[in-house]
Amino acid sequence: SEENLVAFNNKMKSKIGRQFRVLVDRYDVDEKINYCRTFESAPDDVDYYVLIPGKKLKVGSFYNAVITHYLNYDLIGIII
Repeated sequence: SEENLVAFNNKMKSKIGRQFRVLVDRYDVDEKINYCRTFESAPDDVDYYVLIPGKKLKVGSFYNAVITHYLNYDLIGIII
């Protein structure tokens, strides 16, 4: 419903500018994107990812990231 979409967008917007500790799940070589998740995210593609573009990070490692924006159902961030 439209109400659910508004609530979802508000939830995603509330994360912009915030810092999260993320766990690297995998790296897409073609897209050059690290797929990470926070403590809030389920590990089975049910929840959003935190996408960190750029060089490959160590899979299975934790990093501190700041969310810069969101795209569709995923958050976009940078490592700090």
